[in-house]
Amino acid sequence: MSLTHVKISRARRAAFLVLVTTISAALFTAVHIPSSTGNPRWRSTTSTSLVGYSPPLSLPSNIAPSPNFNNYCSSTGYDNSSKCVAAVTSAIDNARSQEGVGPINLPSDFAGLSPNLQIFEVTNLERVDRGLPPAVATTAQLNQVAQQAAGNNTDPSLFGINISWGSNWAAGYSNALEADYSWMYDDGYGSANASCTSPTSSGCWGHRANILATFGNSTAYAGTGNVSGGSFQNSYTYILAGGMVSSSDYAVTLWSGLVGAQSTSSNSLLNPAAGVSDPAASLGSMFTTQLNKPIVGMAATPDGKGYWLVASDGGIFTFGDAGFYGSTGAMVLNKPIVGMAATPDGKGYWLIASDGGIFTFGDAGFYGSAASTFSGVPAVGMAASASGQGYWIAESNGQVMYFGDASPLSGTLAQSPITSVTPTSNHGGLWLISANGSSTGLGDAATMSYPSIPGSGVAVAGTSGQAGLWVATSQGAVLG
Repeated sequence: MSLTHVKISRARRAAFLVLVTTISAALFTAVHIPSSTGNPRWRSTTSTSLVGYSPPLSLPSNIAPSPNFNNYCSSTGYDNSSKCVAAVTSAIDNARSQEGVGPINLPSDFAGLSPNLQIFEVTNLERVDRGLPPAVATTAQLNQVAQQAAGNNTDPSLFGINISWGSNWAAGYSNALEADYSWMYDDGYGSANASCTSPTSSGCWGHRANILATFGNSTAYAGTGNVSGGSFQNSYTYILAGGMVSSSDYAVTLWSGLVGAQSTSSNSLLNPAAGVSDPAASLGSMFTTQLNKPIVGMAATPDGKGYWLVASDGGIFTFGDAGFYGSTGAMVLNKPIVGMAATPDGKGYWLIASDGGIFTFGDAGFYGSAASTFSGVPAVGMAASASGQGYWIAESNGQVMYFGDASPLSGTLAQSPITSVTPTSNHGGLWLISANGSSTGLGDAATMSYPSIPGSGVAVAGTSGQAGLWVATSQGAVLG
């Protein structure tokens, strides 16, 4: 069944059409009318039924940009000026702070990227800074679909393709950062979102949902488009899909290539004020290897001379003096792996799935799991007790369960979604790492300082005595 909706812009009295269809994953397209003040902005969205856990897909209300970047950015042409980019970045950081997410860390060469790559970069940063896996690459066919839609001032569409996807369109904005702001932070009732006709309308926050969509165990790929000029000044499109379009599709731009351009003052990701003076040295990574599944966890060997990385399918990668004791890479899992912990002697490890299920390898013992009592709140990581005869399981809401000889831990629950967990050197406490990179200490960790971890990091492991830290990204990069 197809319906055609016509909306007339109050600002320019320009009519346009958007087709509404039902496709493979209950997708629909809805038209968005321009805002009533300032330069007219148009937005449209394709919404999809999301799979798996995601951060909040809606905000309590729209967040007005502060500072108001409309006062700093040109209303004509594509504005990549430093004052415009700085104003929009500050507005995004302000909106993120109200959500409990840290500032966005744009690459140093962001202004030099094409609009298409800017869209790819900023939408992926919105994902990974909330603990979600990024779109690993743009692909030839997704880019083609997105670019054609940008030229037609409409949503990208994969009509007839049997994969899950969601797509956004925006027009009239000065640059890709402004489009991202409207999609992520100004998409509820009272915004330019014409599909959000009431506070409880299902069309509200559709753009944000598409950027933060997850696809179960499927790898996410993206496509972007941009056309400058014409009646809408700038037209931007974004499509996120749970896989490649076809067997002939291929990756065009790996996100890891863009992430590599991000600058830090040194290789160390540690905050010197935290009192950590001996940063960990990287012993290797999977950064240049095409992964079947993203990296979701890591654990250090007892002497700090090695570490393991684990992917969401349970595949294990060893570095330094870390030994291989088995994996779930060849198994069909009910839920994806989300983390791991090493035994005290380093001769075994546990893997944990998002439902709290535990898998043991080497000399790791089984002391219970949370799978049988799974409430829907996903587990995000685990840590072993000092003896190795017990462990803690941390959930995304900050709750910690204990098994075997692991004891209850006192402390204040974290305020933002938890993405990983790492123990203190004596295993008498835990640090819960939030999506914004901050940490919350439980047990003896409550009285210790801990460095802020970049939001792009998905896993953390400490060296012997916590003298340094390794941070792993979902692409397999390891920074010390």
